[in-house]
Amino acid sequence: ANRGALYLGDEMKIGALRLDLGARYDWQQGLIDVESSATLPIPGATSLADATYRSLTGRTTHREINFRDYSLVAGANYQVGSSLNVYASATRGIYFPELRTFGNIARDANGNFVQSVPSSNETVYQGEAGLKYGASRFSGTAAFFYNTIKNRLQADIEAGSDGVLREITRAVGSTTSYGIELAGAYQIIGNLNVDGNL
Repeated sequence: ANRGALYLGDEMKIGALRLDLGARYDWQQGLIDVESSATLPIPGATSLADATYRSLTGRTTHREINFRDYSLVAGANYQVGSSLNVYASATRGIYFPELRTFGNIARDANGNFVQSVPSSNETVYQGEAGLKYGASRFSGTAAFFYNTIKNRLQADIEAGSDGVLREITRAVGSTTSYGIELAGAYQIIGNLNVDGNL
């Protein structure tokens, strides 16, 4: 397998505002060679258990898999005062399927690979915005978060037209979660602290 990435990032500060920006481009290539096998009879076998054996046919199937996609990240923090900051962040991330997934070289009745290459990569979008407060004895955060996964990949055992069970990976849809998170910590005395989150 061959894999590479290019990344660019920058941090800027404009008065009380700090910005962080980044972009990444990933690519991956997999070259898969699988030698075919066949079930052959054993002459003179006395039971079904030893009536056949599998042997390599000498025929090799070549398959090339390519993935390309990009990730983005952006963040901002604004210092309102000595103890209070407002922040926000957003990211777009990607996951490529594992190359071993495509070692399955079975084909359907039309000659296409049973394990197809997903048309889109699994993509994760995340966002968060909130407040951060920090004083001598108390610190806390209040934030709203949002996460969604598109083209979520899932592996399932499926029976092919030949009746053989195989693990097939497909994009099955999307999931989304969002909510509010509160966290705080208070120094009672010395090294004694109490903290909690909701």
